[in-house]
Amino acid sequence: MYRHVYSPNARRQLTTLYGYIAEASGPERARGYLQRIDDFCGLLATFPRLGRNRSDVMPGLRVAVFERRVTIAYRHDVDRLTVIDILYRGRNVEAYWRQPPPKRSPQFRSRPPPPAPRILWRSRHRSGCVPPMTTTSANSPPANTSPADRRVGFACLAGAMVLVGTTVIASRVIAGGGFGGGGASGGMGPFTATALRFALAFPVFLLLMRWQGVRLPRPAPRDLAVLVVQAGAGSVGYTTLLISGLARTSAADAGVVIGTLPVVTAMIAVLVLGERPGRRLLVAIALAAAGMMAVAGGGADGRGAGDGGTSSLAGNLLVLGAVVCEGVFILLNKRLRTPIAPLALSTVMTGLGFIAAGLPALILERPWAAVPETAALLGVAWYALVPTVIGFVLWYAGAARVSGAEAAPFTALAPVSAVALAALVLGEAVSLPQILGVACVLAALAVLQLPKLQLPKLQLPNWASWRRR
Repeated sequence: MYRHVYSPNARRQLTTLYGYIAEASGPERARGYLQRIDDFCGLLATFPRLGRNRSDVMPGLRVAVFERRVTIAYRHDVDRLTVIDILYRGRNVEAYWRQPPPKRSPQFRSRPPPPAPRILWRSRHRSGCVPPMTTTSANSPPANTSPADRRVGFACLAGAMVLVGTTVIASRVIAGGGFGGGGASGGMGPFTATALRFALAFPVFLLLMRWQGVRLPRPAPRDLAVLVVQAGAGSVGYTTLLISGLARTSAADAGVVIGTLPVVTAMIAVLVLGERPGRRLLVAIALAAAGMMAVAGGGADGRGAGDGGTSSLAGNLLVLGAVVCEGVFILLNKRLRTPIAPLALSTVMTGLGFIAAGLPALILERPWAAVPETAALLGVAWYALVPTVIGFVLWYAGAARVSGAEAAPFTALAPVSAVALAALVLGEAVSLPQILGVACVLAALAVLQLPKLQLPKLQLPNWASWRRR
């Protein structure tokens, strides 16, 4: 999920290309072609060296990624060929005709095709609420992609989501939860742990930016204010609330709660942004609420991390607050006027998060007064380097090899892996309410991903003509 902007010249040229493709193959194929071109431009903008020398061949169209350039070759017929070079310069995408199209303008059969999809001319985060663990690529898989390459993409996506699930385990260890189901003791303060996490991850992100040739953005004052709020909500708020909640509840319960992130994000968009909820969203909200109620009801027997059901309920509410903070972080992306590449955005969030968490840690927690246990330090190091950095690289490496429809279901692995790792690593006993909660959350995610049902039209007989007979 990259962020880039097309220049007016690039828009005109790609719109002309869209018209030619729509004339020859129809609007649906033209829209899919342009979305695939957009994917390659985003790959070039996000990971230039990773996407270098990659190509994709579709009927009549070839897209190839070179050093800082995407070349598009579209063959109208045997004698007519159009070639466009797309260059990524800073935050803008520019296009040039290497071989211009024919002089004759396209003659549409009956009526002009619909306009090119707006997803190409604006950031994808601006057109909908999509969690960072999902992507909005074309629904059709990349054409002529080798099966081995697709299997590598699936493995990267699965690994990224499993690493997201390990954040719950790491947060439980940071909060003082011992292995084998031990109670919460000797943990690290949430603000101190958050500041240390970002202090470890920030240099790694800077090295990744230097390796990929990505520069730090220079946002306008308004965008800078949005970034500061994002860092406070998504970077600091999410981590501190998650660690605080896991000091009071079990990791399995928290794994069920964090699985509701897509549903909670959609609810915030409805309540705050005034978006109209569809039927699928309402069903997904009901299923997610049922999963939360199952976990909350199961926590009344005192199996939480605290002293009883009340402590477990408070911990679940804190984890839910962390999910709400992450949803606010996602929706604030829609307020950025100038898109920022994902790698640069993650680096900025890490730096701002360190500042936002470091000040409360120095004032409220005084980390120099107590030495944390080795397990808590290892948990912070794991959280900073493995899910934060390696998970980021794995997700975007996998998303570049498969389509968005194929990548979205992998988000269901996060709550499943969190519950499974809670039993395997921490030795927690997974109860029936937790299993029911996971099932409800997975059903909610499935409802959000299912396509709209196309019901066949009922052909009624012409009763008037029958009566005349």
